[in-house]
Amino acid sequence: FAGALTSANLTKFLEEELFNSIQPFSSAMVNHVFLRGKPALFFLRNPDAVSTKRISSGFQSAWKELKGKIFMIETDIVEPLEIRLADFLGIEDEALPAVRLVEPSETEHQFNKYKMKSDLTGDNFVSF
Repeated sequence: FAGALTSANLTKFLEEELFNSIQPFSSAMVNHVFLRGKPALFFLRNPDAVSTKRISSGFQSAWKELKGKIFMIETDIVEPLEIRLADFLGIEDEALPAVRLVEPSETEHQFNKYKMKSDLTGDNFVSF
């Protein structure tokens, strides 16, 4: 953190840090993505699946190219907030792992949701 220690500077710094790392899904992410209308790439995973570690590695690789451009959120579907997210995105447990892109539409409080249909790899996350 550099600069004067003010509420505005600290808030800006924290928001930039959230944007510059892969985040778990949380109420803070709800605020940024769904209330402030920031685009997000969601990786919803099954922690017991053999492919989860490989896909997570690809997601982290993609983050290196996408950081600062889009929120990248990696989450399980266990907690109530995560379950609500999966419902919103139309994802059932059987469909895991899954990747969705969510971005604000021109209509207030409406979102465009895109399903990634290609292989879940780092290069495909970037091109998606």
